[in-house]
Amino acid sequence: MMNESHFKPQRTLKFTPQQVWGLEFKMENRIKRLDKIENSKIISIGVIKKMLKRN
Repeated sequence: MMNESHFKPQRTLKFTPQQVWGLEFKMENRIKRLDKIENSKIISIGVIKKMLKRN
């Protein structure tokens, strides 16, 4: 069954194969984009204090 989540299309009464293909294509692109993002690593945490000049 293609519509396992029981989604309902917004503008029509039923999903067409083209709509299903479009949703699948967008989801695959999203997954590929998210796989490219690397999580940054925190090496150390420090406090930096700047001296402000007051006139």
